[in-house]
Amino acid sequence: MSEFKNKKNITPKRFKEIIKRGLGSAILILKSISDVAQYKKVVLWATLNDTVYDRLFEAYRGEYLFEIISYFNDNHYFEVELIKKYSAKRHKENEFKYLTNVLYCFAQNGSTVAKETLYAKYNELCSFTLNNKRQLVLRENQTIEQKMLEEICIWLTSLEDFNAFKKIVIDLKQYYLQNQGKKYFEYIWFFENAIAKFGEKRVLNYLQGEGIFYEPYDYEKASPPQKPLLLQEVIAFCNKKLSWQERFSIRKFGRTATNEELTAVMQCMVSEKNLDTKANYLAVFKDVSFSLEILDIKNIIECSKMDNRRLKANAYYILEKNICKEVYEYAVELIGTNIDLDYAIELLCKKFKKSDAELLSNAVKKLKISYASVEWHGAFMAVNSLIRENKNAPSELLEYLYEQTLCSDCREDIVKNIVKRKLPCLERILNECEYDCNYDLRTFAIKTQKKNLHLK
Repeated sequence: MSEFKNKKNITPKRFKEIIKRGLGSAILILKSISDVAQYKKVVLWATLNDTVYDRLFEAYRGEYLFEIISYFNDNHYFEVELIKKYSAKRHKENEFKYLTNVLYCFAQNGSTVAKETLYAKYNELCSFTLNNKRQLVLRENQTIEQKMLEEICIWLTSLEDFNAFKKIVIDLKQYYLQNQGKKYFEYIWFFENAIAKFGEKRVLNYLQGEGIFYEPYDYEKASPPQKPLLLQEVIAFCNKKLSWQERFSIRKFGRTATNEELTAVMQCMVSEKNLDTKANYLAVFKDVSFSLEILDIKNIIECSKMDNRRLKANAYYILEKNICKEVYEYAVELIGTNIDLDYAIELLCKKFKKSDAELLSNAVKKLKISYASVEWHGAFMAVNSLIRENKNAPSELLEYLYEQTLCSDCREDIVKNIVKRKLPCLERILNECEYDCNYDLRTFAIKTQKKNLHLK
């Protein structure tokens, strides 16, 4: 039985864990009790600390947090500390994004001081970024200050009318005068946000009138074709630190290379002593099947045991793509010794047997879940996929995954799986999801409940 059923006994420590995950049960708890003050310091902590686990896939949590704050009837208490931290000179990029989003929620709900604070930070960053020669030197990537400035421009555009957007464009115009044609000075997400709010035609017409060319971002635009790499080029790449593009290029080489070329790379990998270089060579084989008889499973397993994060990850990736009896037995062995538990779970899911249900459940519950760790994340998703595809998998694990994951994006998939499996916890979880930090999940929960009610 879930502890959330007895909400009145939730300690502040546990409430903090619930908020970190962005669960709707946090709001249900506040709605069901009179003594909300016991959680006030926890909510203040959440106000000042970014709780998003995966910013690439998760939305901001400011709106969710502001909703929680509203139950304390003391916005001033939280706003004062928020502004104090926001006004500090130094921030990490994600922390700044989060604080800006929360402050925007205060401003959107009528706080004059929050709005003034946003503009004060905007003016500070504008002054620093546009009047500092170091900031205006062409660079491969934006500086932290440039990223922060773009972030606040986005939220001010969301908060204000078209006149505010026009003022920001005028303020930033010297970027385009001094650095015309450089993509990283286009402030792409600032423009995309304005287009979403005011319409593409209106925004582009205004920019054109100011002499600023901007082409809306094309998500489906294909990358220009690249010339296939030669074997010697791949070997040269593998003997240096690879860029992201080069990592994709050598992997692409592996998909089209001849057996002779792959054998030559494999020989380099086996004999290489430097583990970083060894990891590069192994990456060539991420899409190569064992059926080609070039990969030796013993070599790959040995690589998975070596003390190098990328080498280990590449080895396990290859093992997962080439699941077989030996790989299954290796996964069971790893689980028995609690070594590389996350990777072992992912391997086991690929070759799962009905008799493995208890083994899998115990292994999942041994995973350490924290912001500092990414390992549990992949394992959770592997288990969720297994349960979706295999009726013999332990579906009761879904409730555990739902309550423990820090990723609200993944939680949406887990809940959809719970609906599909019609678990006993379904009604409770859909009720909680009406208040989840993931607003797409909220919509899904409400629609599903209405549908279920109609079917009764």
